[in-house]
Amino acid sequence: MEPDNAINLSQNELFAKIYSDYFHRLCAFAFKMTKNRQEAEDAVHDVFLKLWEDRRAKIVISCIRSYLFKSVYTECIRLYRQKKVHEKYLECFKSAGESDLLLELMYREMTGKMQQVIENMPQRCRQIYRMSREENLTHEEIAQKLSISVHTVRAQIKTVLKRIRQKMKEFVEN
Repeated sequence: MEPDNAINLSQNELFAKIYSDYFHRLCAFAFKMTKNRQEAEDAVHDVFLKLWEDRRAKIVISCIRSYLFKSVYTECIRLYRQKKVHEKYLECFKSAGESDLLLELMYREMTGKMQQVIENMPQRCRQIYRMSREENLTHEEIAQKLSISVHTVRAQIKTVLKRIRQKMKEFVEN
């Protein structure tokens, strides 16, 4: 067996052990916040997916338990915020007298436009924005992870938000 395969096998076994040891505890923890079993499981799965995807990044995690619970907490907060934004936009549209189906379609079109704007951004800008909004990292944490200045992080996020606002303005006006 090649050394790389041996390392991958041990990583796979370690990941499986961590998953089996923590999955149900993390789901119970997430359920306390979300009050929804499916959302809780989704949050935990997202955290494990990120852990798996980052396995080759050589990130040192001194306490896996703390890391997992903090990550699940952060993911639940992100999902809650996303849900609140969704509800806010639906409420806005409802006050305009639109039907629920039409509102949902408008919301999906609007979020699709936002994603399109983000996808069309340069790779580094997109990465910084996602770290900020999807991973809920602070500007300082992003700067440290990417070895760039906090000022650069702020400028990149400002650029993305400006373009999103511009597109949303166009969307609302049409």
